[in-house]
Amino acid sequence: MEGTPNVLLEAMASALPIVVTELDGVTGVFVRDGIEALVVAQNDWKHLAICLSRLLEDQHLARTFGQQARNRAVASYSLTSVANEYAHMFKRLER
Repeated sequence: MEGTPNVLLEAMASALPIVVTELDGVTGVFVRDGIEALVVAQNDWKHLAICLSRLLEDQHLARTFGQQARNRAVASYSLTSVANEYAHMFKRLER
């Protein structure tokens, strides 16, 4: 239970296709189902297998998800993006 799932961010930055189980504060925040990743319910092994097979069989879909994930990681979670967010937050606190 980590606040920022580093392994997920590393996979995103590496443009890897992602299959992840639902987890509050992660799915929908870091990755969105059907955009950057495939999201499955926890303990739904059958759906997990289907999603993994889908990405293995559809290389175009896997590449698309991987690139979308990378774009999101760079835009929202890169060192520059995070530093800018902190700078904006501190400026708002100064007021």
